[in-house]
Amino acid sequence: MKMLRKQLVIAALAVMALTGLSGIADAQNIFQVCETDIQKYCSKVKPGHGRLITCLYAHEDQISDACDQATGEMADQLDWFLHRVKTALEQCTVDIEKHCAKVALGEGRIYRCLKDKKAEISGECKQVVDTVTERLVK
Repeated sequence: MKMLRKQLVIAALAVMALTGLSGIADAQNIFQVCETDIQKYCSKVKPGHGRLITCLYAHEDQISDACDQATGEMADQLDWFLHRVKTALEQCTVDIEKHCAKVALGEGRIYRCLKDKKAEISGECKQVVDTVTERLVK
């Protein structure tokens, strides 16, 4: 179960990054909005694995209002999505194991598998898939 949880978190982050989740697409703009702040406070930070965002949070009392707002909005989107992952674990684990066990992880494939198998999955899991789908198309 612990390994599945880690895999779902990774899958969720991949879905966010690859599907243009409302707000997450805007998160791409965070680097434009925060460019001056990144140069000023985080120029020595190697990008990747959330290090720039972590650096910006470390300097949250010094960054511009626009950058602060952009990082706050991104954090809200990430919180929402990670809550969906927790809900998916609670409501879709059996369906994932039953219908998507052979699906390779990453790039949103587990989500797409559940969406494709929607007629076969539990009502609770369908609700999770519907909620994520609705959020993705905003």
